[in-house]
Amino acid sequence: WKFIAVFVIIGLVMLYRSIVLGRLNDKLEKKVDDKTKELQEFNKNLEKRIEEITFKLTQKQKIITQQSKLVAMGEVIENIAHQWRQPLSVIVGETSGMKLQKSLELLSDEAMNESLDKINHTANYLSETIDDFRNFFKSENEMKEFNINDVIAQSLILMDSSLSSNFIAVQKDVVEDIHVYGFENELMQVLMNIISNSKDAFSHQGLDIEDKVLRITLKKTEKYAIIKITDNAGGIPQNIIGKIFEPYFTTKHKSQGTGIGLYMSHQIICDHMKGFMHANNFKFKYKDRFYTGAQFTLKLRLHSQENTNYII
Repeated sequence: WKFIAVFVIIGLVMLYRSIVLGRLNDKLEKKVDDKTKELQEFNKNLEKRIEEITFKLTQKQKIITQQSKLVAMGEVIENIAHQWRQPLSVIVGETSGMKLQKSLELLSDEAMNESLDKINHTANYLSETIDDFRNFFKSENEMKEFNINDVIAQSLILMDSSLSSNFIAVQKDVVEDIHVYGFENELMQVLMNIISNSKDAFSHQGLDIEDKVLRITLKKTEKYAIIKITDNAGGIPQNIIGKIFEPYFTTKHKSQGTGIGLYMSHQIICDHMKGFMHANNFKFKYKDRFYTGAQFTLKLRLHSQENTNYII
């Protein structure tokens, strides 16, 4: 009987243990199910939140891009005004002169033909500048091979009136026929933005007319084309040089800039064209004097077959 009693007790203990463990397992499973549901709900909310944030960031990026285009358009329109003022004055002057000579019966066929040729030549020039500015605003969705020298030359043509009216000399030191793969018009926007910033920086320095200079160099290494744009307008203050590529950061008055130019330039070079862009202050000698200025360096991959299918 003792053995039977022991076995009964052991059985009862095991039964009780089994019941207790079963209840604990049920509670544990319920807790696991509850936590799983909470985690699933949290993940759903997190995914939704991420989607909302991503959408807002995308919309913000679109707004910044659009604002950048508007700023670029304003800059280009200003340059159109500069470039057209003198040719239009020529046309007005010639037509007024012809009208006056005609009224005085002094207009000879030779003088009329000379004036008409000058008007025709000037009108053709205006037509060419329209093509230049129209090409600047062409949208590009696919990367292509292009010559950087052509982009630098075209950028300087578009900025010529603005630079010359501010008495800024341009020095070029470029290696010919360097081809890269990317967005030609976007690179032109970057160059024009940097040049425009240099032009604005000169207005605060009080330099003599003959002392203002903008240097553009183009070299290449085994893998990269390297563009350096340097001015002698005093450089970028050290306390802000690390912020100049941030969106909406600007040292200009609100009426002069939005701060998105360098941010978008950085996006174009680094994200769109998979290159590199940075800025630093640089000391150099010009006309027997030492100057400090800002230097922007752009590194773009040389054209190769490995990236010819990259499209955004």
